[in-house]
Amino acid sequence: MELSDSKLMLACAQGDSEAFQLLVERHQNKIINFFYRLSWNRDLAEDCCQEVFCRIYRNRQQYQATAKFTTYL
Repeated sequence: MELSDSKLMLACAQGDSEAFQLLVERHQNKIINFFYRLSWNRDLAEDCCQEVFCRIYRNRQQYQATAKFTTYL
C-alpha cells in the first residue's frame, strides 16, 4: 500500500530520509515542468525544483497536515 504524501512528510519530520526521497521522486517532474513552462530553461527549472525541495526539507518540522501536501508544495 502506498503512503499518502502527508504521511510521508510527517515521517520526514521525524527523521525518515527515505520518506523525503519518495516525496521528491513522486513530485519532482511536475515541479520541473511547472518551472520549465515559466522560464523555457531546463537548467533553471531544475535549480528551482531543487530549491523548492531544499526549503521543504529545512522546514519539515513545521509541516502540518491540514491540507493536501500538493497545496503545501
